[in-house]
Amino acid sequence: MEQNDKHCTGCLTCQEWAQLVLDKEANPEQMEYVKQHLATCECCADCFETDKFLRETIKCKCGKDLPSNLLDQIREKIYASY
Repeated sequence: MEQNDKHCTGCLTCQEWAQLVLDKEANPEQMEYVKQHLATCECCADCFETDKFLRETIKCKCGKDLPSNLLDQIREKIYASY
């Protein structure tokens, strides 16, 4: 993903670590960082909720056996359209 002028370094870290949170692989420090950042950054909070919704929808429709990079592929297609 390209860095946008409205994104800070904290956004890039948050977006990376948010994936770990959603995958339930984040350590407590990462979880707290994401929580704090989402509370103050509407853009990242929106991205987090979108990713969470996508994951839940895909799991519901496809079951648990998803290709490991499926969400990355979807995200790339969405960002490529901007």
